[in-house]
Amino acid sequence: MKIIVFNFETNQNSQALGFAIDWINALSHYVEKLYVVSLRCGEFNVNSNVEVFCVEQNVKNKIQTVLSIVKVLYKIHRQDTISGYFVHMAHYFVPIIYPFACVFKQKIILWYAHQATPLTLKIANILADKVLSSTPNGYNLQTNKLEIVGQGIDTERFFFKELSYPKIKHLVVVGRISKVKNVDMIIRVFCELQVEGVFLHIVGDAITLKDKQYLEIIKENIPQNMKEKVLFKGALPFAELPSFYAMMDLAINLSDTGSLDKAILEPMSMGIPILTSNLSAVALFDHLKNNGIFLVDKKEDFKKILQYIVNHPISFDRVPLREEIISHHSLDKLAQKIIRAF
Repeated sequence: MKIIVFNFETNQNSQALGFAIDWINALSHYVEKLYVVSLRCGEFNVNSNVEVFCVEQNVKNKIQTVLSIVKVLYKIHRQDTISGYFVHMAHYFVPIIYPFACVFKQKIILWYAHQATPLTLKIANILADKVLSSTPNGYNLQTNKLEIVGQGIDTERFFFKELSYPKIKHLVVVGRISKVKNVDMIIRVFCELQVEGVFLHIVGDAITLKDKQYLEIIKENIPQNMKEKVLFKGALPFAELPSFYAMMDLAINLSDTGSLDKAILEPMSMGIPILTSNLSAVALFDHLKNNGIFLVDKKEDFKKILQYIVNHPISFDRVPLREEIISHHSLDKLAQKIIRAF
């Protein structure tokens, strides 16, 4: 089998999308040849049967970008016989691919895990042969093409960490800094608790102007006596995340996106407890509630739950957290499910 993968970015130094290289390499184990068409490229280390094409993206001229994609597709089809297309999140690729899929009678498999349903996704939903998503909350369009396959976490990269302290000392929030992540609420509640010897680490960048303004307001509102306890780390290269997580004792995720966030699953793979209000996590991990997974059904309960966690020793078995990821969200199992979709 020879397939083409389409994604936003192929860059091992990207905190948000560095995992895409792990996905590419995992898929490459199950195909003869894997081509990657990417809108942005940085440093990457891929297997020998992988070939990466970086599209000449023109943000001011979308037609030129489309033509660049068509040119790459034409080049690949001239040199090889393709079995199908896997589109990772980049749904607006689908209408561009569709004519090639019709001519060469190939399947388009779309992966999408987000609450947003833009027009381009609705079009892709019609044209794709199958849609894969991590959870039911990750895909909000009605279709009989949908298959729920879980997420893809490299459990070797995100290794099981040894317990550092009997009590939780280092809290972490990982991801893009934006209002939808409720970072302001997390910091405000943490500052109100005033717990001695406990630190909050914020890992991620504000991307848009609106997000940057949001971040500035957050920093201005931190009390002077807490500024040394709320630590802004900026974005970390994806490869550095596991070693950073290894120093953490609790991961917090209050994202309102609904889809299952990797910032929940990656620390789980390392046996790090999670405090979250994520809708998908609440639905999936109820059996682990208060045993490594602390679920916030209502935002107003967050302070009470966090206060309990930081004032009590870790008394639960952390192994089931990792076992949950290995059983249902491991990268190798996801790669096999993607290949079977063809």
